[in-house]
Amino acid sequence: TSRTRARVGWPNWRPHLPMLPTEPTVSATPLDLTHGIEIGARGVVRHVLMTVDAVGGVWTYALDLARAVGERGVRVSLVLMGPPPSDAQREDAAAISTLDMYERPYALEWMDDPWCEVGQAGEWLLELESELQPDVVHLNGYCHASLPFSAPVLVTGHSCVLSWWRA
Repeated sequence: TSRTRARVGWPNWRPHLPMLPTEPTVSATPLDLTHGIEIGARGVVRHVLMTVDAVGGVWTYALDLARAVGERGVRVSLVLMGPPPSDAQREDAAAISTLDMYERPYALEWMDDPWCEVGQAGEWLLELESELQPDVVHLNGYCHASLPFSAPVLVTGHSCVLSWWRA
């Protein structure tokens, strides 16, 4: 192809994470991931409910993000759906002290005929949000984005498995 590593800047690629302070701040409050939108009792994000599956790169993304925000005092409730994680994945998650994991084997939106279980997973997500009271809901999939969450919702679109055949 006409694209080369140099042309697309591959050697300088870095994972995209929220802008994090490099120097200690005067306040010991957790990182404000909202860039000025008031969330939570003191205007900071202290707890994120984040969906994940253990099938591919979303798992790595979610754990990298959970680790990074955890270092700044943000607790992450990782909500896993789909096939269970491997023993190695479980060990990686357990190594993050600010992470709690909740799991159910619901079918994922890109699997064959998942819609009944996707609906059940949505009900479970709403129950978890009500129980855990996160400051932000971070969805790593599309199908639950229109649910009536109380907290602000962030959706990260990683890919569309159903359209990969076109690539």
